[in-house]
Amino acid sequence: MTSEADELDVYMDVVPNNSIPWGEYYLGLSAFSLALVAAVWVGVFPASIPSLAWAALIGLLFAGSSAYHVYENSQQLLGNGDKPAEFRS
Repeated sequence: MTSEADELDVYMDVVPNNSIPWGEYYLGLSAFSLALVAAVWVGVFPASIPSLAWAALIGLLFAGSSAYHVYENSQQLLGNGDKPAEFRS
């Protein structure tokens, strides 16, 4: 193997059977956020809720989603899981 091959990282979007790809999740979250902003802008929600609260909600949704995404990716790194059956003693 060459030194370039040794430094190659493998990037794959591994999606379990009961899940959706992260790209689609973030697209949906973005659409929800934009719809929420539009609803606040046209006055669908009571004026007693400050606009900054809606911005904070959207920020928390993205921050929480991103944190979970990072956690999930760290659990799926090659070599992090159990050993394959043929290598277990």
